[in-house]
Amino acid sequence: MNDSNAVQEKRWDGHLFARTLPLGFDPNYDQCDKPVQRRISFLVPNFSPPSSFRLSRSRPCIALDSEVEFTGKTCELSLYLYDGASESKIVQLFRNADEPFSNTLKRIQISLSKKMGSKCKKSKSNNKNDVADLPSVWKQEEASAVELDISEVSCGALLQEHCKKQIFLQIPVVGCDEPLRVIIEANPPTITSVSSFDNLQANIFAKVPVHVQVSCLFATSAVVDWYADGVLVQNDSSLYVPTDKDIGKEVTVCIRPYRTDEHDGEGCQEAYSFTKRVEPFPENTLLAIRPEWTKPRLSTDSNLRVLTYNILADQNCTPSWHPYCDEAVLLKQRRFPLIVHEILSYHADIICLQEVDEHIFQKLLQPVLNAYGYAGYYSSKKTDGQMEGCGMFINSKRLEWNSCESHELKSALPIDGPGHDSWDSSDDIYKLLKQRPDLEEIILCKLGHILQLAQVREKTTGAEILVGNTHLFFHPNASHIRTLQMWSILRLLAQAKVNASSTDQRIILCGDFNSSLVNSCGKLLIEGVVPTNHRDLKDHLNAFQWGERGRRFETATSDDDFPEISVGDNFQQMNSAIIPAPAFTHLIPGFSANLDHIVISNGLVPLSHANMPTEDMLSFMPNENAPSDHVSLLCDLAIVS
Repeated sequence: MNDSNAVQEKRWDGHLFARTLPLGFDPNYDQCDKPVQRRISFLVPNFSPPSSFRLSRSRPCIALDSEVEFTGKTCELSLYLYDGASESKIVQLFRNADEPFSNTLKRIQISLSKKMGSKCKKSKSNNKNDVADLPSVWKQEEASAVELDISEVSCGALLQEHCKKQIFLQIPVVGCDEPLRVIIEANPPTITSVSSFDNLQANIFAKVPVHVQVSCLFATSAVVDWYADGVLVQNDSSLYVPTDKDIGKEVTVCIRPYRTDEHDGEGCQEAYSFTKRVEPFPENTLLAIRPEWTKPRLSTDSNLRVLTYNILADQNCTPSWHPYCDEAVLLKQRRFPLIVHEILSYHADIICLQEVDEHIFQKLLQPVLNAYGYAGYYSSKKTDGQMEGCGMFINSKRLEWNSCESHELKSALPIDGPGHDSWDSSDDIYKLLKQRPDLEEIILCKLGHILQLAQVREKTTGAEILVGNTHLFFHPNASHIRTLQMWSILRLLAQAKVNASSTDQRIILCGDFNSSLVNSCGKLLIEGVVPTNHRDLKDHLNAFQWGERGRRFETATSDDDFPEISVGDNFQQMNSAIIPAPAFTHLIPGFSANLDHIVISNGLVPLSHANMPTEDMLSFMPNENAPSDHVSLLCDLAIVS
């Protein structure tokens, strides 16, 4: 071994993946941030370094730069040994990045010896003649190799210095005739997280997009390839839409992280298989009656297409709430991929969603819609026990955000007493809340409903549009609460309009109002005023209570009046974009009503809206062909002066 000409070639015995993790990075990422139960060896080639590297001590040792700061960082070291045609992890260590690499190497040697059934004793002598019994680090130099001086080098510094070079270890192991030769992959492109909706356990349907999110370290990006029963069907895409030819097949993704011009990622791949095979697409009743709305839109189409949809939060979709429905149809793994397909089918420019579970937004809606060119944001309700809220998306090709905000509706109510607020009816609302502390507690302490507000600019015309998205209190006997919530919404819209950069700003308000537009909150929205005790306001005010077991409607315990509420000249007139009003947008046993709305201001003209179903088309919702208990609303608007 002392003469470079006498060096014998030898295959590598294994390799060491060594990474310096950033400060605060969870070293357990491989178990915590990946669906490891779905990881497979399919399509992942074994790491196979070239066999032509030679060892030589004929050249002097190389000193490394040890001035880089690594305090607090962690080095992850995973050593694999070859066993015939396969490889297996033998040792995994986590060491401080500022630890001398000589100490790290001794720990690897001890662990390796134990794993291989031998005992490795630490040398009591520092005699340099004992070097054959100590592990060493080598760097490939053209046709020979040079031993590195690691006496003053930290683990992190070694990996940083040589992440672009070929270095390897010689590790003597008691009981082995020759030292093990292990090649080091220093800070290789590394997959740190892999996620897909429901950890790759959701239903997969033909025509419905499937998406995988990948995060990496020491990598420029990652190539994601898709396979159906082992056959490549999609190259280099985070998204795949199965076809009818894939029905019955198993879907697998192979992920290869890479670092441009430095590392192609070979040997760093990981593969994952989805739990369920591809299923035929179940007919969607709404899409079937709206064929004109699912055709691709022309590039010359200047109309603004708006969609609002209560998608039924998973926490609200239970057999106890929907006993008429097959439990398998209620599962989020089935419903939400179908909802995403319906949303995308409409090619809308503005999408307003209600009852959006936070994890559904993060793991499904946002990544998939982003892949289709939408930008979105999410706002959660502030009500205790609620993990759902509203989500809004805009078509980034046509629109851009100027701002995105979320407001609690109760934040707009008057709280400073009479004379402190110039908005119409402020004093009357303040007096009502003080007169009825039970109502004040419900609105200010129990309910956390929100309004999403987005200032949006149309790129072609420069027109500015204020888009609101909300979901009001659900109880059928709480019209007094919804009326106060609508007053808050109109106030927040007016304030946003005043603060807008354009005085010619148009308004679109979407959402599930849990009320028709002829009831009190709708009347306030459309006409700007609600008379004293309008319709059920007085009855609901005096009988609705919030008991220990939740909301309930009881015999009236008081005889208070609900005052006239108005917005006066503070706000412009609004009108429904869906004319005539649908017979219903919500259909369950014993109840059907028009609860969902798209309302617009001057400067926007409704041109057409998507067909609405009849009750005999749908049966009760949700069902096998309708994934929510609400009907989506869709319309085209013209932007006018």
